[in-house]
Amino acid sequence: MGTTEPKARRAVAAENPAPASGAGICCYIGPNIHGIIQTSTIYRGDKKAVLKSPAVALALARYPGIADLIVPGDHLTEDRVKAHTPGEALFKAYKALARQIK
Repeated sequence: MGTTEPKARRAVAAENPAPASGAGICCYIGPNIHGIIQTSTIYRGDKKAVLKSPAVALALARYPGIADLIVPGDHLTEDRVKAHTPGEALFKAYKALARQIK
């Protein structure tokens, strides 16, 4: 026997797959910058949209390196590790921003 799910519902599900975990969000994984941006701040949208948002645009005007440390939600776990692993590009970006804010 076939599936009991109506054909129309299967067709809709095939056209609109469920988003991946963390899709549609970004997270700032850099150091806290008092009054500017805080570590682990979550933003809705893809990275391009987040970087254009008013709050982030203001932070970027002062500290452009913030852009490198806003990562997509579906890469969050790996990118947090990379931000604290010597030799990784995210580690270098984190350290450069930390030096700039001191």
